[in-house]
Amino acid sequence: MSSKEKNLMGKCRPKENPYATFKGFGPFGDTTVHLLKSYQIPSKELKNPFAKWFVAIKTDETYGEWNEGDSYLNEATDILTLSFASDEFKEQYSDYMDVLMDKGGFVEGKQTLSKRFKFGQRPTYHSCY
Repeated sequence: MSSKEKNLMGKCRPKENPYATFKGFGPFGDTTVHLLKSYQIPSKELKNPFAKWFVAIKTDETYGEWNEGDSYLNEATDILTLSFASDEFKEQYSDYMDVLMDKGGFVEGKQTLSKRFKFGQRPTYHSCY
């Protein structure tokens, strides 16, 4: 990206139209995570150990319901598979995908259970609308 990077995913989207979707079998069973908003540009986000995304998450523990809120990037995507990426996601992370995959603990195309889920602070839940 240029020296004047722009956050292409800074505007919150509804869960039916996410920037990206991550799926897999996580610590809470079958898990789907929709990325609805990113707070920082990738060059800043990937250096920030507390980088967060606004996400919608559905697991076996949510009984089929979606929970929306802020989540640390690595907790939102760890051990999941990137199953969908919007054009904005692809453009935003095109130069950073390897670093993002390492930080987030996810893979493209196949699931891996080689990393353990990292439990940290509970995210602060709020709506971006």
